[in-house]
Amino acid sequence: MGVKSTVTTPEAPDQASCAAGGSSRSAARRWQVRIAAALVCATAPLGLTGCWQGQNAATYQQAALGATGDGVETDSADKTVGIRGALVVSNGSNFSVVATLVNHGSSTDSLRGVDIEGGDVLQPESGIDVLPDSTTTIGQANSEQFVFGSGLSAEGSKFVRARFVFEKGGIIETNLLVRANDGMWAQIPLP
Repeated sequence: MGVKSTVTTPEAPDQASCAAGGSSRSAARRWQVRIAAALVCATAPLGLTGCWQGQNAATYQQAALGATGDGVETDSADKTVGIRGALVVSNGSNFSVVATLVNHGSSTDSLRGVDIEGGDVLQPESGIDVLPDSTTTIGQANSEQFVFGSGLSAEGSKFVRARFVFEKGGIIETNLLVRANDGMWAQIPLP
């Protein structure tokens, strides 16, 4: 037939059990420890995930200065070229475009220019080549290629309209986030 089982839960000590020879102090203490352990187990996940830390939580911090977190990722209409992690780092007047240029095509393409609304961009003289099926970084502290500009009055955490012009891949138009040239962005070179 069936197996019958019963589950019992410990009850808090009452005066009758204490009078029968049990210690009310030790029984009450065990009960308090159980309640405290249950509360720790219930609240530990919230504290360990950093949810109460806001923007100071470790999960918000960038892994390295070279990281271009919060940037735009988009491709050209024909998907042959793209930009990753694109943004503008500015000190209030001078700025640098930070991005990873991606070439999905089978031949070398070249970034011929970048237009930033509200700023004068110093265009690369001969273009910035991106080899087939590879990437090239611009504007980062360890980059060899830069797109600098001046006259941008946009403050940090604002968006500006940008236009990337590639020789073969066409034009990519997007909005770029402007970041102030401080904190993790302080080492980004400016003109």
